[in-house]
Amino acid sequence: MSATSSIRADAKQRLYDLLRLALSGVQVSYSEPYQFEARSVWLGETAGTMAPAQLSAGRKRRSDEFTISVHCLAYGGGQGDGAAMDGVVSTLFAEVEGVLADSPTLAVDGSGLPGLNHAYLTEVTGPNPGPFVIAEQAAGFGSEIIARVYCNARLT
Repeated sequence: MSATSSIRADAKQRLYDLLRLALSGVQVSYSEPYQFEARSVWLGETAGTMAPAQLSAGRKRRSDEFTISVHCLAYGGGQGDGAAMDGVVSTLFAEVEGVLADSPTLAVDGSGLPGLNHAYLTEVTGPNPGPFVIAEQAAGFGSEIIARVYCNARLT
């Protein structure tokens, strides 16, 4: 099944919904949160390209290829242990990996997102431990992983 216009916002919403269901006890946000909790996952920038999928007469089918950034943060406060925070953030990221492995079409209740061919992780950076100063909160030690979820959709 295909969609008639960009599904980027729908894909981001589906990913957010799936992460919220899978990550109990973790702050999961659609965008960067104003205040962070000790374990946070949020979605960031959505970017990509759209191009004709084929050249033919009539309405043009389009290919929409885009990424959604996913940020995972483990924050320990104080003079933390980098290796320990890397382990915590890697556990968070494994949950994100599991969500996408189990639902490569961002399916909710068995129904994939119309038009979406697949979604998978790419361009993973981290874990990166270090000191963090979180706005309006105390400085501390943590680790982060930033990844991009590549999505490919066919539009009619």
